Amino acid sequence: MQKRSFGIGVAALALTCLAMTGCGTIPFANQNSTKAANLTQTSTSEAPTSNSTNSTSSSPNTSQNATSSTPSMKKDTSQTKASNVIVHSYASVSQATNAMDAIQQRFGQIYPSGPNLNLGNGISAEQDGSLGSLYLKWTEGRWTILAQLASSGAVTQAKQMVSYLHTHMLPVPQNKGVIRVIQSLNSTLYTRTIVAWQVETKVYEIQKTGNPVSTLKIAVNSCIGNEIALNDMRIGNLSIGMSLDTVKKFYGRPSNITTAHGAGTTELIYKSQGFTVSGNPVWQVNVSSPFSGSTPRGVHIGSAISDVEKAYPKITKFNNQGGVFLIESSEDKMYQISFQTKNNVVTQIMLTRSMPYKS
Repeated sequence: MQKRSFGIGVAALALTCLAMTGCGTIPFANQNSTKAANLTQTSTSEAPTSNSTNSTSSSPNTSQNATSSTPSMKKDTSQTKASNVIVHSYASVSQATNAMDAIQQRFGQIYPSGPNLNLGNGISAEQDGSLGSLYLKWTEGRWTILAQLASSGAVTQAKQMVSYLHTHMLPVPQNKGVIRVIQSLNSTLYTRTIVAWQVETKVYEIQKTGNPVSTLKIAVNSCIGNEIALNDMRIGNLSIGMSLDTVKKFYGRPSNITTAHGAGTTELIYKSQGFTVSGNPVWQVNVSSPFSGSTPRGVHIGSAISDVEKAYPKITKFNNQGGVFLIESSEDKMYQISFQTKNNVVTQIMLTRSMPYKS
């Protein structure tokens, strides 16, 4: 077997800088007004807004939409605080998923009638109208939006929500997120919005009356759930923690087998397919052209820098080697994802676990 030098100088430097800069430094400004301070912590095995259900459903694993035509995401510069975010902790991921299911199920079922409603920015919603209300359902990435709105202004209000979310990044749920908007039909219009999202065993929840966009602003500014975690350590059929036998099952025989210098772990090189994996289990994945797989958040070789910033709003940028280098670590510093770019497009993606697995 050959030995190959294991280069991490740039990544190590960037990781040091990331630890210093903290949450959301790129691309958002006004950090002092957008941190998730004063969160309310609860510990429960029941759903936040209803009793837990025994039914479980498989969580969607779709990525946040990220296309080169999408504008850079923004952080609100208003002084909206995240003190209204309630944190519900559960004993397991499945219990947290049950809680999310209960939040969605409380809205009830929508029975689509007629064609989908065009809300702009590439979003269409299922619709069902009855008794002076318009019931709408649409999805954006891992988020499901459910709205019961007064018929007279329903389309305008839904379009305002879609327009806002087109340029502002919600937290990225590891499993799912739900937005519920319900307007009463009393003499005075009363609107209540619930935003809830799951990250592992925690469910974050915001409840607020008034304009739904105001509630969305709190979620956007919360800086919760956007951080990377183990769920982000995948690209195409490759993932951190998989065995080399599984890699060979998906991609066949490697073009070369080496040993990563400094780590002492086996490294498989797939030159014609554009990737390298190190360790058994795999602790590092490095992909470049012609690799065609995407991360769970939809970023791939050829994505624009704006796509990366939208999908990873806490990422930090550095000028490096004639391009831009972007890097982010998980809160516990266990996992790291980095993107090398040239001419404003991604040319290399690296997933890393901070320490190789013990053999």
